[in-house]
This record gives sequence, structure tokens and C-alpha cells, in this order.
Amino acid sequence: MSKQVELIVPKNHIALTSVNDIDAICQPLFQNTSINVLWYTRYYTDGTVIILSSHAGLHKYILSDLADTIADWKIIDDMAHGSPKLWNSPANQYSWLVEDAIPPFMQYSFAERFNMRSGFEIVEKLDDYYELFWFDSTLNTHIKNLYLWGAELLENFMLYFREQATGIINKSEKNKIIVPNRRFVYAIPLQQLPEKYPHNKTDVAILRDQLRLKQYPLRYKKQTFNLSPKEFNCLHYLARGYSQKEIGRTCGISDRTVESHLDKIKGKLNIFNKKELIELFYASRLAKLKPMIDTGDKR
Repeated sequence: MSKQVELIVPKNHIALTSVNDIDAICQPLFQNTSINVLWYTRYYTDGTVIILSSHAGLHKYILSDLADTIADWKIIDDMAHGSPKLWNSPANQYSWLVEDAIPPFMQYSFAERFNMRSGFEIVEKLDDYYELFWFDSTLNTHIKNLYLWGAELLENFMLYFREQATGIINKSEKNKIIVPNRRFVYAIPLQQLPEKYPHNKTDVAILRDQLRLKQYPLRYKKQTFNLSPKEFNCLHYLARGYSQKEIGRTCGISDRTVESHLDKIKGKLNIFNKKELIELFYASRLAKLKPMIDTGDKR
């Protein structure tokens, strides 16, 4: 059984000591978009949470002054089932704007204290927990545009974050935080928050290059099967109707190597029917991603 700590968390808790490490992991996203704040949470069915953040001030404020407003699994579950999906997402993935998800007094305090006023959240249900990524900005810019058109970049970043933060997440799971029983208190009416400047241009090419994955996790029958980058490339192009010869030419490898990669995928998943394999791929979050091969082919 994991060790659990009560809110307010002690100063040496991983939730607080990992802020600089989380910020370092997020730098590819922060340097190439207007996003500069990440809040990452897992809400478990037993009422516990793990919380990681790149922003020390926000982290300290929520874990102390707003500790009694931290959501639990039930609240996130209600939100997930009551919120429309704002882009084409896998069955267990949800997304919403922060302004639609938190009490008005919290919106106002985030805007006043940290100049955060245009964030969004992406949530996925995995096994016995919900995983939430809250993206925001303190730069007087709107990041909603990125939320609407940048699904592939954000999906790539979330997989990259999981991969890079594995050690921190594992340590956090051994020191989960117990969320106290409480109700939200809507204490302050929301004042009209002024619109700021438009979203800055995102350097897509640089960002995608910096978010290279070592493994591509594919969920199937409640298990995660990791594909290598080359296996992912082959499956991506297979799903788009390419022949083995075309995949080889596109990826710069031989036909036999393509066949070997596809056979390895089939063996991992125990799926040997091409149609079933392609359907699984398109139902997964990996279908949003692009291979790290710029072929210029628009098919």
C-alpha cells in the first residue's frame, strides 16, 4: 500500500520538490508556444491524487490556500461525462476550457495573481485514475487557438511528458495525497476578465522535433504495448493505405525490414488481421500523431 500524505503537503514532498524538474521537461513546449504553465494531476478512484506542476507560485497557492478546493475522482468523472468533446478524441479522452470547469472565484484569483486567463485541460481515463493536463499561460496571450488546432502537437507532448517524467510520477504514486471531503465554495462573483492579445505563432517544426518519443504506447484490451518509432512509422503508413514497398520507400528502409516491423507489432498485440490492426490504430491516440519523417507526401 502506498504511503499517503494529508493536505497541506510537507515542504519536502515530491509535489513541491519536483517543480524545477517538471519545468525542464516542459521547455520544448514552453519555448515554442505561448504556453508556459503546466499542471499535471492523476485522480484515483480511492480518493487520492498526485499533483505535479511547472509553476512554483501556482503550485504553492493551490496546495495551501486552495487545498480544500482540489477536485477528486468523482468530480472529474462527473465533468468528463457532462462535457462535450472539443476535438476528435479517443473514447476515454475529454477536454474543456478552464473557465468552464472551475468556480468563478478561482478563475478570478488565477487571473489576478498569475495573469492566467485562457487555459484548457485535457483529461483521459486510464485504469483506476483520470489523468489531467492543464495548459495555461502568463504571457498576456490567448492559447485557445492552439487548443483548437494543435491536437497533434499536444498529444505528442503529453506522451513525451509521460515518458520523460516516469521517475517523478512513480515516486509520486508512492506518496499520494489524500483529498479531504469538502464542497466547492463559490465565494466571489466572477468579474469580467478582459481579453488580451492573440495567440503567438507556434514554431511547429522545432517543437515536433524536440518532442521525439522513444516509445509509442498503444492501448489494447486494458494493456499498454510500446511500439518503437520505426514500428509506429510503419503502422501509421499501413493505416493510410501504403503498400509495404511504399512504406519502405517513404521511411528509407527495405521491404523486408517493413515486413519485420509489422510482424513484431502483430506479435506484440496478437492481432494478425490487417483490418483489425488498422481499426485499433485509428481508435487510439496514436492516430493523431505524425511520423518523424517529412516526406512531403500529402496522402
